[in-house]
Amino acid sequence: MEQGDLKEVEICRVIGAQRDGPLLPYLRSLFWSCTCRYIRDDAIVEDMDPFLVSSLLELEIQRPGGRDNAIWGYGMEPLCKAVLERCQCLESFRMSLAIADLFMEPFSHLKFLRTFDLGPHAKTHFNTKMLHALASLPFLECLSVKAVTSPPLRGVTKFAGFLSPTSLDIYNGYSRGVIQLLDFISSTSLIHISIIPAWPWQQTDYYDFFENSESSRI
Repeated sequence: MEQGDLKEVEICRVIGAQRDGPLLPYLRSLFWSCTCRYIRDDAIVEDMDPFLVSSLLELEIQRPGGRDNAIWGYGMEPLCKAVLERCQCLESFRMSLAIADLFMEPFSHLKFLRTFDLGPHAKTHFNTKMLHALASLPFLECLSVKAVTSPPLRGVTKFAGFLSPTSLDIYNGYSRGVIQLLDFISSTSLIHISIIPAWPWQQTDYYDFFENSESSRI
């Protein structure tokens, strides 16, 4: 679903009128392509409102290729709260918007979430706040994040979180933070790890970690 010109707004209005009809109550997957930047952090919720239904299982929000990638100066708090309130069975969340600091607290309550993907173009860095929001989700299988923070993650102990991931993708990772995150993961089912270092010469920082017998569970 694209947002932008008057024709698209009219389409949203017509489809939105089906909220209480036979169409939208069975919506399972929503792909939302933002063709222009929202100037208020609640404006996107106004447009998406009819589509945030309890049956929704997959939500993907992105900007088309080649569009303005300037950082959005807000964390989408109204949208994240609306998703928690209305889409409690959500299993997959993907976003490639250049959000400076995505509001994470609601995600800790999405107990059926299996995929959390910010992708390589995200501006929100994986930090302590994001770690603690996602670490206890019981069914989280696929995690894709950007720029695992260089300063040490706070409140992190070995094998203390992330019980079920099978796939982990880290873009632009800093070795200290990445190794700390890998040590934190307690899943014994992790079969895919992809790490793109922030700097090419950091690749050697991971050799000792993966050769370490304590980490052979990965």
